[in-house]
Amino acid sequence: MHADGNGLGNIIRVMGEKLKDKNSEESKAAFRQFSQALDKATQAAAQSAFWTIYSKAEAFNSDNNHTVRPIICGGDDISIIIRADLALEFTEIFLNEFEVKTKEEFKVLEKYDIDEFKEGITACAGIAYIKESYPLHYALNLSETLCKDAKKLVKEHHLRQNGIPESAIAFYKVQESFTDKISVLKERTLLATQQGKTLDYYYGPYLLSDMKNLQKRLSDLRKEADDSQEGSKAIGKIRRVISDSFKDFSVALFNLQRMKTINKDFFSKLQLQNDLDTLTLLTKEDLEQIAAKSQLLDLITLHGFRYGTRHN
Repeated sequence: MHADGNGLGNIIRVMGEKLKDKNSEESKAAFRQFSQALDKATQAAAQSAFWTIYSKAEAFNSDNNHTVRPIICGGDDISIIIRADLALEFTEIFLNEFEVKTKEEFKVLEKYDIDEFKEGITACAGIAYIKESYPLHYALNLSETLCKDAKKLVKEHHLRQNGIPESAIAFYKVQESFTDKISVLKERTLLATQQGKTLDYYYGPYLLSDMKNLQKRLSDLRKEADDSQEGSKAIGKIRRVISDSFKDFSVALFNLQRMKTINKDFFSKLQLQNDLDTLTLLTKEDLEQIAAKSQLLDLITLHGFRYGTRHN
């Protein structure tokens, strides 16, 4: 996972304008204190995420070792290696805490009449889900690219009143040995295209404020799958719908409609009606071109990491 603060260039610009009439020593002191405050905020947010995650026994391996290794943690950057089933929760906590901690630490700027960032700043993150055999340097590059993808989204479409972008998360599970650019990986593995119509399984990047819905659907999916044999079978049916959609939208639609009839409660709890509506739209013959998104693959991917079990 790689995370990076948002709007640092804007902060430096604002500080430069505010301090242009100050003497050089005072300006240097202000920038030095800002840098120290940012570093403290990043480390404090990482520590908070760590202690929240590793207060749970299931976060440890069978030999009782915690499953996270920091690579970089300083300035407004953090890069870590972490067990797959813990990565999203760790990242979400970190991003929330980063906003809180920067708000606390940036109080030091008030004495320089810099209050534009008194509510703190935000960050974006990218998570690359990989196997142990995948080259680490490619994974690090992929997580950074995903972080940039999230940054692009919020910078263009989701700015707060003070000009700071929202926090967001992008993630991708590497399913092949290919090490191409993320745009190529998306096209190869996430785009189901037929006759000018496209179903995009790259649902993110997710705004931090939108994570509650994803987490709820994921929690319901896990609960249904664990609580009943019917729920477990339904997971397989969703996988089949996804697989079929890459071959024929009408077949995927038929199987999802059948699930609505046979697994009515599961269908309702998992909020699958939107996915059914999307597939229905994609099968309309009078529409020559249309692009739609689906969250199904994200849910199945995250569910597959078996959260809450102790790993070897």
